[in-house]
Amino acid sequence: MRALLLALLALGCATAVRASATGVDGGDQALQRGVDRAITWLTPAVDSQWRPDMAAMAQYLARKFPDPRLAQLAGAARARFQTTTVDTQEFPPPFFRLVDPTAVTNANAIAAIPGRIGRITAAALHCDHLALPPTYLAELDGLAQRGGYSLTHALIAAQWLEENHCPAGDEVERFRTTWIPRLAALVDAPKIPDDLRIEAIATLAYVGARPRLRPVWIDWVLKSQRGDGGWGLTQDRADSHPHPTFLALWVLLEALDPAQPAVPMIPKTPADDPRRS
Repeated sequence: MRALLLALLALGCATAVRASATGVDGGDQALQRGVDRAITWLTPAVDSQWRPDMAAMAQYLARKFPDPRLAQLAGAARARFQTTTVDTQEFPPPFFRLVDPTAVTNANAIAAIPGRIGRITAAALHCDHLALPPTYLAELDGLAQRGGYSLTHALIAAQWLEENHCPAGDEVERFRTTWIPRLAALVDAPKIPDDLRIEAIATLAYVGARPRLRPVWIDWVLKSQRGDGGWGLTQDRADSHPHPTFLALWVLLEALDPAQPAVPMIPKTPADDPRRS
């Protein structure tokens, strides 16, 4: 019921978001240009700026949005993931599931992930076959209370709990009612990195809080696009980076094509991806 209600609300606000997200030059044309330029930048970046999380993000966007270029990008990123040695400090093995639905892990591998964010999100990613510790929800709420990237990842973990149908739904739903407004406020916070601001906007769309997306945010994403078609981690860094560029592409696609239904980020089987090559 919550998912249906959120979908209806999202459709209701979609026209307003798209109408103003063109304050720069009008309508869907500005959004489409932004999307085109982002894909053009990302296509060679799969080789020149390879990061293993690119495969996860590309596959999710290809499942959600029916642009054949996204399917090609996802295929290239997946092939690179399969043929390149992954830096397991940067992308620990429990997260391989975001690329390969057959990937398995164990509690020891999750416990070995460096960093609290990684361990808490990985536990949610595998909660359909690995039991959550008794303190998990308290730890998840504690993560959200830290704000910043911890807050975005707490909400992503909560969404993964739901996608995996893990028995923590009622409690997490109570948390989300306070986390989502805090995340929306984070987007307007001064002096935060561009990467975090874009991640917060994309996360709101992902967790079903699309009605909170403000047209001025979409305008800002468009205006922040670099001359090369990418986005930077921060304003003072001249180089574009795959992480904010994938996230910004996601935000622009949400604004351009808001009627696309929600899809899970966790691929359960290869058949879940109708555009899988």
